[in-house]
Amino acid sequence: MDLLPDDNERYGTQEYWEERYQKEGEQCFDWFKDFNALVQPLEQIIPDRSARILHLGCGNSRLSEDMYKAGWRNMVNLDFSPAVIENMRSRTSSMPEMSWIVGDIFHLDQVFTTPTDHFDVAIDKGTLDALLTKKHDPWDPDVELVAQMQQYMEQVRDVLKPNGVFLHITFAQPHFRRRFLEVEGMSVEVQTLGGADTFEYFVYVARKTQ
Repeated sequence: MDLLPDDNERYGTQEYWEERYQKEGEQCFDWFKDFNALVQPLEQIIPDRSARILHLGCGNSRLSEDMYKAGWRNMVNLDFSPAVIENMRSRTSSMPEMSWIVGDIFHLDQVFTTPTDHFDVAIDKGTLDALLTKKHDPWDPDVELVAQMQQYMEQVRDVLKPNGVFLHITFAQPHFRRRFLEVEGMSVEVQTLGGADTFEYFVYVARKTQ
């Protein structure tokens, strides 16, 4: 099954992912690191297994299933593809405490409308990377792209509880990626996964400060 787009910019479109997920059914695929590689930073950053967690652009990653099995069960998974949400809801029917919602990451305020809906943690593993497949100069991104990423981060910030945490897992190096995460009311730290003999990945930890 050929699932690769003819243009990488299509990774940023709802149409591409809806078509792909319709073809994949209940198959799973993890971009970047899997749960086994992430469990140590997850346990460090989210020690409370009862934390309310939002998985942004969840796709058909196994991450939520694996986190659920490890005890993080208060989890909401959101994606703009109805196909993948239905597929994953069916796949995880034995995990009733976890929910699956169709929604737009740029309009989270339309999905989570009250403070009681808000989250201790939000996780983005590869979602921002798909959006940034739009052709741009990585050293000097255009104003429109920066504004779009800022809108995303402001939406994430606003659905986090006070002192909430946003985790962004990516291969993008800090000098390219950090600028998109630093919005008012969020402080950003970076952890590195891997070493000299493996490809480096990064966990950006953005904490809500107000």
